Amino acid sequence: LAQVSQGILQGFIDAKVDAGLAPQSVKHLRNALSAIWKHALRTGCYRGMPPTQWLSTPSVPSVTTRTALTAVQARALLAQMREPYRTLALVVMSCGLRIGEALALDWEHVDLERRVIRIRRNWTHGEFGTLKTRLSVRDLPLSEEAALALEAAESRHVQYPGAWLVFRNRYGQPLDAHNIAARELKPACKAAGIPAIGWHVMRHTAITLIQQAGATGVEAQRFAGHSNAKQTEGYTHAEVDRLRTSVDAVRLVDELGKGRLM
Repeated sequence: LAQVSQGILQGFIDAKVDAGLAPQSVKHLRNALSAIWKHALRTGCYRGMPPTQWLSTPSVPSVTTRTALTAVQARALLAQMREPYRTLALVVMSCGLRIGEALALDWEHVDLERRVIRIRRNWTHGEFGTLKTRLSVRDLPLSEEAALALEAAESRHVQYPGAWLVFRNRYGQPLDAHNIAARELKPACKAAGIPAIGWHVMRHTAITLIQQAGATGVEAQRFAGHSNAKQTEGYTHAEVDRLRTSVDAVRLVDELGKGRLM
């Protein structure tokens, strides 16, 4: 540590900025470096002024509004996507799921007869885990178009040991959200003529559209599983059915395909 100067660390930070790393990510790197020297000072492994003291990083732009697609933009985007990524995007934008919740979804928690999915776990950092908050554990209504898309996906589902996930790669493992975003989502955005978006914009799109379709603020909070929602138990069947009215009012597919659910 004694051989590391402020100039060396600033050069490292500047190289990450030049490589296109997001300002917030650069700030996280700076904070991690600061934590190393703080620990060294506390444990007596380093003496003097830490070289991280005056590191400069780009400012993080403040966000005053969240981005959401309109229904027209969402339809245009889905029209440019191929399977199974189109169904993944449709489920996220219909149900307001976090991408980790969608990737952790298995067929055991999909009830096509009742048109309900049960959110019970998350996929993040390469492993299954618990959900973000207690209120994230929830049952959500499936729109008719999302249910039909999942029904079609189930018909293509190849049964083999470990193949219980709804959205999985050829090895039966969850899809890679970052890989899909770069390889499938961004090109589809360009083809659809809309700004490049990430998975969280799809989630916010769902929350925005169901409120425009008549869902109350409390229903939208429960729908999203937000931690700042009122402390309530999970949806009752009546609440799921009532929310389905708003969910079904949001049309993201121009024409519904024919299937058993029709």
